[in-house]
Amino acid sequence: MTVRFIKVYDPAPDIESASADAKDHAPLRGRKFCAPLNVASSIGWYVYPPLNFHLNWDGRNFFIMFDDSEDWMLVDQITFPNYAEKFEAIAEARGIHGVPPFLDVFPELGVIQVWTGYMLVTDPQDSIWVRAPINMPGSLEYDVFDGVIDTDWWRGPIIVNLRFHKTDAPVSFKRHRPIGQVFSLPRAFFEQSRNQPFEQHNGLEALTDEDWNLWRVGVDRLLSSKVGSYIHEAKKHRG
Repeated sequence: MTVRFIKVYDPAPDIESASADAKDHAPLRGRKFCAPLNVASSIGWYVYPPLNFHLNWDGRNFFIMFDDSEDWMLVDQITFPNYAEKFEAIAEARGIHGVPPFLDVFPELGVIQVWTGYMLVTDPQDSIWVRAPINMPGSLEYDVFDGVIDTDWWRGPIIVNLRFHKTDAPVSFKRHRPIGQVFSLPRAFFEQSRNQPFEQHNGLEALTDEDWNLWRVGVDRLLSSKVGSYIHEAKKHRG
């Protein structure tokens, strides 16, 4: 399963594989002993802001300030600095008109879309899940929407959608701090997840003999305070 990242805005940072230590944000004991945390953190790749900038939301409008400026500008829809002419010179020769925006403010209050500067292509029937960086501290000013893009046929910007919920609090976006994390999954996974049957059983009486035996292995280790018990068992089961 191959994922092809295409950088179409040259200053954008390179794509980076996600790390088990969540870029040094995971607790030290967690990195060493917590397999669930390590596996989740290391899925996919980090995507970054394509340049350094600052956003401020006043409850109605967004304003942007770039690192090389001291002035706030009202944002509706803007392209990358010094980019439109270069893009159009290549795209128009192929009959494509219009430049994808770097920032696009949605009609919904507090929602803004950020283009990472990349396109992304997956194998047939594979999609990309876009979400906040896993197991990293979130922002106090905004949330990251989760989204699934069918990147086997979609040839467009890989974007991250943000929902601000704090006003008059300027937020800095830096090229070295991930704004999102992406990973590929077969599209069948989403169909199966939507339609997968499930059962709910109530009470301890619902546990089978096998459940109790496996419970004994897991919980006895947990209650014994033996550090790293889960990761030890996980390695055995995964071979």
